[in-house]
Amino acid sequence: MRDDAFPTRGLRYAGPALMLLLAGCHGSGGAKAPPVPAADFALSLSAPTLSVVTGGSGFLTVNLQRLNGFTGAVALALENPPVGLVATGSLGASENSGRVNVGVVSGTAPKTFSGLILKGSSGTLSHTASFTLTITSVAATLSVDQVQAAGLLQRGGTGENRSVVGEATTATSAQTAGSNPSVNRPGYAPVAH
Repeated sequence: MRDDAFPTRGLRYAGPALMLLLAGCHGSGGAKAPPVPAADFALSLSAPTLSVVTGGSGFLTVNLQRLNGFTGAVALALENPPVGLVATGSLGASENSGRVNVGVVSGTAPKTFSGLILKGSSGTLSHTASFTLTITSVAATLSVDQVQAAGLLQRGGTGENRSVVGEATTATSAQTAGSNPSVNRPGYAPVAH
């Protein structure tokens, strides 16, 4: 067999040098573990739209995804709110969802605000979720499938209910003439017109 059949000439003594070179790449302590991701959270809204009567309030359902062992409470507030809007709330350390009340000051003109920002903060962490708010006038009629609560009054379609604290009642809806389906709305009683 010829000596040049295998191109190993000159590499015969490279083995120990190559081993030293590779050992130097790993350092003296061996391989290091990758860094542990920091605890964090993600914020989202169940519905990105809300309609509120001027002088009334509504709510946003906020969902919190806890990441990498995050266990902190999260404060919620509107970022740079327009005049006439108020929204604050919080999610406790054990909560993954909750409601934020969005209030509209009485006398605020009907308008639609797109791109409102709800900001969630916990220590140095903060994340946002955007939504659209439509402010309607008090005289607006809600469709039969909408319910609006403002103070002691709850409106749905053409029916109204006044709050009754601590008492579960059955209310009837005036959806169409001659129709009187029963709807369970604990805490509210029908208003006589």
